[in-house]
Amino acid sequence: MKKVVFGILAAVTISACHSGQKPTLIAGVVPQNMMRYSLNGISYEDANTMVKRFNLDTKSSDQITAIRLSKKWVEEVTDMLDSEKGADGFRIYFAKQIEGKDSGRNTIVIVSTMADGPDTSTETKNIHLDYFAHSSAFLSTNDAKIAVEYEQDPGATLFNNKADCTGDCLLSKLNNITCDNAHKAVLNLLSYQSSPINISSEWFPLGLLEYLKKELDSPGAVAAHANGIRIYFARHTKETNFPHKGKNALIITTTLDPMDESTHYKDYFNCYYQGDLDWTSHNFYTNDNGEQCPNNCTGSTLPQP
Repeated sequence: MKKVVFGILAAVTISACHSGQKPTLIAGVVPQNMMRYSLNGISYEDANTMVKRFNLDTKSSDQITAIRLSKKWVEEVTDMLDSEKGADGFRIYFAKQIEGKDSGRNTIVIVSTMADGPDTSTETKNIHLDYFAHSSAFLSTNDAKIAVEYEQDPGATLFNNKADCTGDCLLSKLNNITCDNAHKAVLNLLSYQSSPINISSEWFPLGLLEYLKKELDSPGAVAAHANGIRIYFARHTKETNFPHKGKNALIITTTLDPMDESTHYKDYFNCYYQGDLDWTSHNFYTNDNGEQCPNNCTGSTLPQP
């Protein structure tokens, strides 16, 4: 089971001096041809407002919250960050909607990060600095946007009283959590519905996205109609993650299309991809949780005044 438990605008110049060379992230001025977007297709200005609105009211506005992202999103964003030499991961901010009928409701903002030197005060011992400048047109398309579930989709099995953990697997080098513990953490959030969300963001390494892409593209997953990922709002207990007990968290499951009318995003807990990845080169840490703010906020830039 895959888990994503889980100042100043970071401006960067992306340069590529030679054909075929990966563009490199450099601290500097955002070129005019670059877009300032979150990884889920939100302009920097709106993303900042959404995170600011959450910080003013951290109480969960909904009993359940899960976020759906397509396989295309996983593929496109992974390829984009791999091409931006210096990208080292992504940070997920808790946020509140600011427009339409869902204004004020739970959501997230996903931001790319770049390696920005060592910091011994953090769990990962490195600075992961937000950046928003991208040349990929994908981020301005509808495929980049998330879908938020405020009512239980039939495929969101971790909300069930009894989770179907068929195929539950663990890979030793991943930020993994068992299906049973993930289920407990998701249900634990429901017990604290009236309590504020007590973290503002969580950082994860690029290696996690690379793994998810390889998982969704593996022959077994393709045969099972794998179609994306789901991110659950959760809250840890001492059983699910003792160092982070009582802390809110984010948990990721891979999803498939069961090819019937019940749902188009059903959680699955198989690990179809069994190959190896170079986790170390991408700062893929074996700690079974993301780097959480407010305990670890180095590199976090939202919200701005």
